[in-house]
Amino acid sequence: MVLPDCADLGSACAFAEHLRLKVQSLRIKARGTDTALDTVTASFGVALAQPGDNLESLLTRADDGLYQAKRNGRNQVHTLQKRGGDHLSLT
Repeated sequence: MVLPDCADLGSACAFAEHLRLKVQSLRIKARGTDTALDTVTASFGVALAQPGDNLESLLTRADDGLYQAKRNGRNQVHTLQKRGGDHLSLT
């Protein structure tokens, strides 16, 4: 998802965390029953455009963050931001 109004990484991560908590609070019932399913969770990868980025590199960093969140146990927000030649990992 593209968030044009998020000017910094902190606000983008805060928005993703807000969405994560909203999804976690949902109580979804199995179709045709009154039985609630287990908790539904969401993981998010967040990336902020950096100088020299193109759409592909930006989406790749966001996708890498998503898969890192899943490897770390799911239900979290994770970002991989390029700083020089390295990646800075924030959760």
